[in-house]
Amino acid sequence: MTPPRPLPAGVRLPSRAGLAHARTAVIVPAQDEAELIGRCLAALAPQLESAALVLVVNNTRDATAAVAQEVATRQGLPLALAERAFARGGVGAARRFGFALAARLCPQAETLLTTDADGAAGGDWVARMRAALEEADVAMGRIETFPDEARRLPSDMRRRQRREARYLALSVAFEGLMDPEGRAGGIDLAGGANLGFRAAAYRALGGFRRRVSNEDRDIVARARAAGLRVARAETAVVRASLREVGRAPDGMAAGVAARRAGRDLVDSALHPLDVMLARHLRAEGRVAGVASVRRSPLDDIEALQECVARLRACATLEERLGYAGRLLERRAGQAEAAPPEAEPWPRRRPFDPGEPVHSGPARRRGVRASAPASPRARRSPAPRPPGSRSACRRGR
Repeated sequence: MTPPRPLPAGVRLPSRAGLAHARTAVIVPAQDEAELIGRCLAALAPQLESAALVLVVNNTRDATAAVAQEVATRQGLPLALAERAFARGGVGAARRFGFALAARLCPQAETLLTTDADGAAGGDWVARMRAALEEADVAMGRIETFPDEARRLPSDMRRRQRREARYLALSVAFEGLMDPEGRAGGIDLAGGANLGFRAAAYRALGGFRRRVSNEDRDIVARARAAGLRVARAETAVVRASLREVGRAPDGMAAGVAARRAGRDLVDSALHPLDVMLARHLRAEGRVAGVASVRRSPLDDIEALQECVARLRACATLEERLGYAGRLLERRAGQAEAAPPEAEPWPRRRPFDPGEPVHSGPARRRGVRASAPASPRARRSPAPRPPGSRSACRRGR
């Protein structure tokens, strides 16, 4: 009989029970999180029936590992604890190592989830992510802030956040109307604080890349490009900290700090209306491109709201595309007459994605799935009463 391979250096098993038979592995990177790791583990502890934790304490100078080990031992958590120092790659390297360790210690795990050490998963997070992954290869859960932290934000930040959340909701509605089958992939709202994979899909993607930030959106973008099914699991919630000093450059904390300093930022997942119109028209071979758009997407919030209302009045996708083409042509003419913007708007990851939003036909169990990329299927025109005229055709 072949003896088991020794564990990698720096890996301990405070509680081995449950690891080998776990059906789900939850991977958590942690850097200098001694203050918050207890809250993270306490939120996950009641959800670990047939699940196990893999904690990667990386490049850390505080007592994160000791605190985590004490909690796991006291509560009997199925935990693999790794202490590593990565010369490069930051959080991307930590997640990659954690997923590889989970594959080794939890060979029966069919679902792989990841969250962050400064957050707290909702009471049914593991179950809801499992349900999402029954229908998809990759699931992006919802990230919210802790209400008490949000209430302490300056009022102008809260107002801007509500405006950004409104633009996000309208953007999701626009995507659902212009791409009802979800074949274009929708909006990339991936956050490492709330992300899950089928194990086979994760392996097929080659895992997280060693990136100091944005490793989450990178892997989701690759999943969509590979034709995998990506879902938004809106009911699978993790709360994240609003601290201003984070662990990943250009991450959520950096966005909070920049907003507090008065910088006019917008989430990189959001785009101006002209860019969104051109993307869908280009997918249908109706437009070659769009001139560089340098204003903030939030400047288009009223125009996007009107556009969504017009699109909803259209009976068919063909009518929506026709309206979108006329609207883009009209807006291009207006842009030519307007003075040029001096600088492009700054973009950064969000600190709070806002209110729950849903779109598209697939909402079962709180999930909207994005089908594999392929030429869009045309829907048959809906019947219309004789003599009636589509509001979207009237709209110019």
